[in-house]
Amino acid sequence: MKCNILTAGLIMACYNNASIASSTLTSLKVDGDIVYFSTKQAKGEVSPSCMLDEFKNDWSVSLKNTTGKAIYSMLVAATATQKSIIVKTANDCAIKSGYERARSVEISSEPGTLNNGQFYLYSGDGQRIGVIAELKDLSEGYVSYISDEDLDNDEVRQLYSVKMPRYSKYWRYFTQSNCQGDVMFESAIGEIGTQFAIKNFNDGKFISLNSTRRSYSASLSRNGDDCENYSQSNSFNGFTPSLHPVCGDSPCKIRVE
Repeated sequence: MKCNILTAGLIMACYNNASIASSTLTSLKVDGDIVYFSTKQAKGEVSPSCMLDEFKNDWSVSLKNTTGKAIYSMLVAATATQKSIIVKTANDCAIKSGYERARSVEISSEPGTLNNGQFYLYSGDGQRIGVIAELKDLSEGYVSYISDEDLDNDEVRQLYSVKMPRYSKYWRYFTQSNCQGDVMFESAIGEIGTQFAIKNFNDGKFISLNSTRRSYSASLSRNGDDCENYSQSNSFNGFTPSLHPVCGDSPCKIRVE
């Protein structure tokens, strides 16, 4: 226990470091050179007056200095190991207006979870790739993760970022009527090599546009369960099976455990 004695008023203010309780990390985000993170439990210290009430559970850290980078590494480690954290305030909002700045972060021995469950990244065939440290720009499919190999390394925990491929709903065109013959896709989808996957086609595995090009189709299927004899002239490409560098032969999956 530490005590501060104010001689002018015979007032003794005592505090114990243990009174700053550990808290569960509920979000972690990097925007430019600023790290934002949130904790579930109420803050253990009095917050500065510059902090806005809507950000009362939020903290900010700058990546422009070594301290901020070290704190970010600890936050990633806490997420990966499902540990709770102890945050101490810098008593200002110097990084981002309205957001309290974190002076230090300590990983607690107490267990913690991210959003009441840990997110894991799995390949398309069900092999675990690693623990997800951040779900960012999820509408665009981006996630950051730490590989299982790095989780076993106390020295280095590399944060990887990957754009999660999603299933597409492209129409299928056929060289013959009644949805027979070779399958093609509109060239307008993208350049040769453009990769995508369709749930009810090719077992949901990845394919890429290849250089086989035709200018005529005799029938089409919009969702795989229908077929329409519809002759048209357009630019079409064939396809070949392909592999995603992280997910494998089919889209990755996110699981909560």
